Amino acid sequence: MIAKTFKLNRNLIKYTLEKGEEVRSKFFIIRYIKNTETSSKYCVIISKKISNKAVVRNRLRRVIYEAIRTSGLLETKNHSFNTILIPKKMVLEKDFNALQKDISTFPNLLINTNE
Repeated sequence: MIAKTFKLNRNLIKYTLEKGEEVRSKFFIIRYIKNTETSSKYCVIISKKISNKAVVRNRLRRVIYEAIRTSGLLETKNHSFNTILIPKKMVLEKDFNALQKDISTFPNLLINTNE
């Protein structure tokens, strides 16, 4: 899991979903908006379309948060975004390393579309 300081609160989630921009990666739909803080904040939203079982959705959420933590995204201080990750259905079939590799490309996706 990631520290609470790196998670979005409810108000920011709603604001980011409404006002943020969208980018798609291989395994995720990414909604983001630039923030004024020193670090990026993340949220993972998993739909029941992924799995009807809460156990599967919660496990996937924990795996994605761990991939964010170990990918080094929390240490980047150059650009800070409020980021919401919405996984695609194919995420269930992928292993941790594939998810981590896809997540590590996020700064390039966000920065290139923001300039």
